[in-house]
Amino acid sequence: MAAKMDWYKPYKIKMFRRLSMKRLLAGGLAALAVAAIAGCAKPTAKQALEKTTAAYKKLDSVKMQGSSGAEFRVGGQWEARGSDVTIYFQKPNKVRQESKGTNQPVVISDGKKAYLYYKQDNAYVEAPASVVLGNITGSQAGVSMLALIINKDPFKGVKNPKMIGDERLGAVDTYVVEYQPAKKLGMPGMEKAKVTERIWIGKQDWLVHKRVMTANIPKEVMKGQMPPGAGDQGARLTFTADVSDLKVGAKIPSAQFMPPKNAKAISPHPMGMPMSPLGGSGHPSGR
Repeated sequence: MAAKMDWYKPYKIKMFRRLSMKRLLAGGLAALAVAAIAGCAKPTAKQALEKTTAAYKKLDSVKMQGSSGAEFRVGGQWEARGSDVTIYFQKPNKVRQESKGTNQPVVISDGKKAYLYYKQDNAYVEAPASVVLGNITGSQAGVSMLALIINKDPFKGVKNPKMIGDERLGAVDTYVVEYQPAKKLGMPGMEKAKVTERIWIGKQDWLVHKRVMTANIPKEVMKGQMPPGAGDQGARLTFTADVSDLKVGAKIPSAQFMPPKNAKAISPHPMGMPMSPLGGSGHPSGR
C-alpha cells in the first residue's frame, strides 16, 4: 500500500511549500504592520523635544513669518501688545529679525558682527554677534522663535515635560508638549511666578510652529502694584509666538544680513537698549 502512495509525495511536498510560503508572507505582512504602527506611535514628550532639537541643528537656512504678543491680565483688566515678525536665518549665525508694529530695532547678524538697526532713523548700533545673539537665547522675558533656531540646546534643563496631545494648526499637524522652563522669568520681582510653556511641534518637520508661555504671578508679588479697582489678587502674564509661513532651505540674499549701505553708525544709549517685548520705545536714545 505504501508503494502505491508514492505518486502522492511530489504533490504533498508542493502543498507544504505553498502553505509555508503563505505563512511566511502572512508573518512578514504582520511584522510590517507592527513596524508601521510602531513608527506612527505618539512619541513621549522627551522624545519629541529631542527630535525637535535635532531638527533645528540640521537647519542650514530658513525664512519664517509669524507674530508675537504679550498680554498682562489681572482681574477683569488686561493690556495686550503684539507685532508681526519676519525671521531670516543662515548658518553660521547669520540672522535678521524684524518686528512690525513696534519701535524695536531690526536685529541683524552677519555671523561675526551684529547690528541693531533703527529704520526710522536709518541708523544702527554695532555689537559683537555673540553678545546680541547670546542675549536672545538667554532671555526669559518672552518667547522667541529665533532663540529656538540659534540655541544649540533650546530645551536643556526643562522640567516635567509632558505630552498634552495632538492639534492641527492650519495645514500643520502638531504634537503639543508642555513643560516648565529651565530659567525663571527674567523680570524684576517675578522670581515667585509659576511659569509653564507649551509648544506645538510639527509632525513632519519637527519644528515649533507655536509657543505660549504663561506666568501666574501670586498676589503677594502684586501687592501694592494693582491698578485701581483690581483688588488684592494675583495676575497672569502670557507671551505667544506663532508661525504662519515657514520656508526651510530658503535662498536668502546676503544683503538681508547687513544694514543698508547708507545707514549711519551711532553710539548706544548709556543705559542700554530695551529688547524685551514689553520694553520701552527701543530707540537708541531711550526716547
